[in-house]
Amino acid sequence: MNKRTSILILLFCILFLVGCQKSIQHYKKAVEEILLPSKFMAFDEKCLLLGEQIDAYLAEGSETEIQPIVEEMEILLDQFTQLQADLDRLPVTDPYISDLHHLASLAVLSYQELLNESDEFVQTLSILSQMEADIETVHSDLMNLILSGTPTTLEYNQALTDFTTVHEEELKLFDLEVATSYLSSKTIKVAKLKEALGTADQTIKEMETIQTYSETDVQVNGLLVQLYERIYEMYQTIIAHQEIIELTNGYEDFSEYLQGPLNKASLEVLAWEKAVGIVN
Repeated sequence: MNKRTSILILLFCILFLVGCQKSIQHYKKAVEEILLPSKFMAFDEKCLLLGEQIDAYLAEGSETEIQPIVEEMEILLDQFTQLQADLDRLPVTDPYISDLHHLASLAVLSYQELLNESDEFVQTLSILSQMEADIETVHSDLMNLILSGTPTTLEYNQALTDFTTVHEEELKLFDLEVATSYLSSKTIKVAKLKEALGTADQTIKEMETIQTYSETDVQVNGLLVQLYERIYEMYQTIIAHQEIIELTNGYEDFSEYLQGPLNKASLEVLAWEKAVGIVN
């Protein structure tokens, strides 16, 4: 290699480095203008707050309202959408900047995974909370009617007794204590639950046909059907969201579960910030 060629190669390298440096400075300026680092930090804080709210809900159960957590989850999802939009606005002008930008994209993917799992968790808690409230309302209405002093007819009582005797095994699952035990289980044996349910949905429909002889009979039978329908729906939700419910019962602190993926995302953000020169 002659001297002239060496000088040209050196000059090319210098120009390349200068060009890269200009691209980085342009990219860094855009990052700082939209305050992206502080937005990532605020997002982390929101995730931690969500974890703490879920911890409180799991600790206190029905004494705590689920709706504020659902609303916080919606805010977090909106905030994430804005983060993605901000990231898309950054000037990716060459392959070198594309590699830097990819580091931020990795963090966003980690946040996306965290949010997907958290949202499913929160939505399942919300569904179950509403189901428990509905079951409690129907059960309370039924008890109030039974204790109101207007008895059901002897004929209806006998028909109901005959029906429950025939379907005794299936209807054991519709005892409130049994249903609650499934909701609080850390290990749900789905196959056995499905087997135990058998044709319970058809049994509930058959219950609607039990002969009634008075207005009280009609009301009691209607409330019994509603109660069993809601418990059956709850079992279907338990089957559909087995892993989430087991996770709910297995973690006293949901923030403990969030910490792993959140740390991963935070480290990816830090790697991106270092590469861009935002932090040392």
